[in-house]
Amino acid sequence: MGSMLVRTGITMAGFYLVGGAHWERWLSCLLGFLVARYMIKWLTRSSGKMLTRSAAETRHAP
Repeated sequence: MGSMLVRTGITMAGFYLVGGAHWERWLSCLLGFLVARYMIKWLTRSSGKMLTRSAAETRHAP
């Protein structure tokens, strides 16, 4: 829980430094954050599938 609060605080501080009082900048920060998050999930998911497949092949090997 503490790690999540620290990461959220750092992210919000970065948003505040970049966005300031401009809602358009806040929206840009949020969209960039979401795009980066989905890209990271996509990149790590594809390597996870390879590990799962090789584990399945290992179980079925004679």
